[in-house]
Amino acid sequence: MKTLDIRVAFSAVDRLTRPAENARRLMGQFGDSIQRTQGAIKNLERQARSFERARDAVSKADAGIVKARRQLNALNQLQRTGTVLSEKQQKLMQQLSTRLERLNESRTREIQKMRELGGELKRHGISLTGSDNTIQQAIRRTEQYNNQLERERQALARVT
Repeated sequence: MKTLDIRVAFSAVDRLTRPAENARRLMGQFGDSIQRTQGAIKNLERQARSFERARDAVSKADAGIVKARRQLNALNQLQRTGTVLSEKQQKLMQQLSTRLERLNESRTREIQKMRELGGELKRHGISLTGSDNTIQQAIRRTEQYNNQLERERQALARVT
């Protein structure tokens, strides 16, 4: 008879504690989900900033390339017309050629970064078709993450 009483008591304790254990398990799942969503938001923001910096660097390199080419073309034109370039002008031509190489290399690296970051942004559902559209997509995706985060927090609050 005592073993039956013990079984009944354990069964009652199990029925009473099961909802609390389920709530504790759900809290852990919601907590993990909240952390993943917060991580996704931070990751998206970090990648968007990096993409913006790379885009600015490409624009700056493009402007430098245009300026250096213009100067180099002017000196080359002088040379083609038969003008003998001074030592200073010849040195400037060498410097401009070197600068063009560096700027082109820098531009190529930044474009590669933009491609990589573009792939990362696509994983968040943001396509890089146009700058205004891309910005709007990033804003919408961030809002979706924030809404998801709020729903997860509310669900966690209901469980606790």
